[in-house]
Amino acid sequence: MASNPYTPGFGQRPLVVVGRERQLARGHETLLTVAGTGRASTSPLVLLGVRGIGKTVALGLLRDDADHEGFVTVQVRLDRISSAAQLITSGTAEQIAPLAAQGASGHWRRFTELIAQLSIEVSIAGVVTVGRRPAEAAPDVLTERQVLARSLISAAQLARGHGSQGLAIFIDEIQEARPNDLVVLVNALQDALTAPSTPIAIFAAGLPDSPARLMAAGSFAERFEFSMLEPFDARQATAALVGPAVRVGVSWDAGAAELLAEESGGSPYLVQLFGDAAWRAGRPASGGVLSRADADAAIAASRESLQAGMFPGRWARCTDGERALLIAIATVADREGIAASEAITAALGKSGTPGWSRVRSSLINKGYIVPRGRGKLGFSIAGFRDFVLGIDDSAETLEADAMSRLRFEQLPPGELPPSPEDGER
Repeated sequence: MASNPYTPGFGQRPLVVVGRERQLARGHETLLTVAGTGRASTSPLVLLGVRGIGKTVALGLLRDDADHEGFVTVQVRLDRISSAAQLITSGTAEQIAPLAAQGASGHWRRFTELIAQLSIEVSIAGVVTVGRRPAEAAPDVLTERQVLARSLISAAQLARGHGSQGLAIFIDEIQEARPNDLVVLVNALQDALTAPSTPIAIFAAGLPDSPARLMAAGSFAERFEFSMLEPFDARQATAALVGPAVRVGVSWDAGAAELLAEESGGSPYLVQLFGDAAWRAGRPASGGVLSRADADAAIAASRESLQAGMFPGRWARCTDGERALLIAIATVADREGIAASEAITAALGKSGTPGWSRVRSSLINKGYIVPRGRGKLGFSIAGFRDFVLGIDDSAETLEADAMSRLRFEQLPPGELPPSPEDGER
């Protein structure tokens, strides 16, 4: 059997990348501008999309581009436990440390003095130690903002002065940061990007609710550059499925490839999952062909996996009101899996939309449903609709009291939706 070329795991780069040319070109343009001018990029570039759409992969490709262009690069993934300022600063220290061995003593000393205020120590060998700060010694938001901003400015200037084009920061899962951490981060990035003679570029990735969270942390974040990663169209899905096999000398039956591309619903994750399952079913040797039977087996195996893991996990994390709305969408959706708002409202037993608009926003932010054009919604991953329709709970019972549940689950005015659950990518 030839080596399996498919990569359905979290953040694993596919052998063939399609459909992200616009974002990669925009990132490349940003890097060239920073390299050519020695000044910061005009704003962070933030990639948006539901889980499994390829944000982490795209961010990694942008980092590779920055490495190729001669930048010092730092990539971090934020979470709800760690300090965002510590994560970014310690990652920067690790990548900047080798420059200290090139005689950057003055710059290096200033940099290490700054990061010490965040309980971070780094040796010239690049060994980073992050200390746990006592509560009474923890810096306030303003101090953290200043330290993070000045650390990034110092690191960018140090990099530029010692043979690199500058500093490129890559922040994944930006929506996961705690509210105070986001305040620190957004303001520090703004400070760094407006500092003179600071060659720094900022790239980030997050779920669709990231703009709202960032703007709540700092209103000027509305001027960040946001780019939504969309599902594949039919041509892109087919290319993403067929391309990896061709790379290792295996071809696809045209009908089998078309079937899986359609079943994927444009999800990059499902394309890789189907490809992996078909490969394990067909076990092709170099020169072999993956058949319709392999595609059918892949669909069955993948659905079994999703129905046992991802789908129940998503359902368990939904409130009663969210479940009611999911059932309404699943019930009235057309053959393409798209539901019109009017039909959803009718299924919920009301003539207007205000009762479920906040719950709809919460489900979009969690990445469970996505807008499918004006006044239309659909599920973010193929197969979830069938799972919802197969739930034992009575759709009629849920619909009867859906609106009362939705009213109880309204978020207070001005409060952001809860952060999506951990573990789903």
